[in-house]
Amino acid sequence: MFTTLMAHTLIIPARIPYKNPVTLATNWLRINGKLIFSEKRSAWQNETAELPNITDSLLLIQKREDIRNLRLEMNYYGEKVLRNYDQDTVAIQVDSIIHWLQLVQTYPTELRLARHYFLKMILLLFSNSGSK
Repeated sequence: MFTTLMAHTLIIPARIPYKNPVTLATNWLRINGKLIFSEKRSAWQNETAELPNITDSLLLIQKREDIRNLRLEMNYYGEKVLRNYDQDTVAIQVDSIIHWLQLVQTYPTELRLARHYFLKMILLLFSNSGSK
C-alpha cells in the first residue's frame, strides 16, 4: 500500500522592498500635484520670458500655444493642491492656503485672497474696537 505525500505549498508574503524616504516624499508631492505644479510653473515662466525674443510668426504662434497649455496644466495642478488643503478639516493650514493662492495667480484666487485680507482686516478692527 502506497501513501501519497502531498506537497503543501507555503505562501510566503512578498518582501516589501525598501523605499527611500526621499522617493516616497517625491511620489507624494507628485501625487499631490505640488511638484508637477512647480515644474509647469517654471517652464511657463521660462517660455513667457523667451516670448519677446521670437521674431518668426509661426514659431511665435507655437510658443503662445505652448504657454497656454502650460498655464492650463498649472491651473489644474494648482486647483488640485488647493482642493487638498481645502478638504483638510483636521489641520487647516491657512498660511499654506494663502501661499498657494498667491502661486496660482488666477482671477478666482486673487478674489479669494482679497476676500481673505478684507475679512481679516475687518475682524482685527472689530476685535480692537472692543478693547477701548
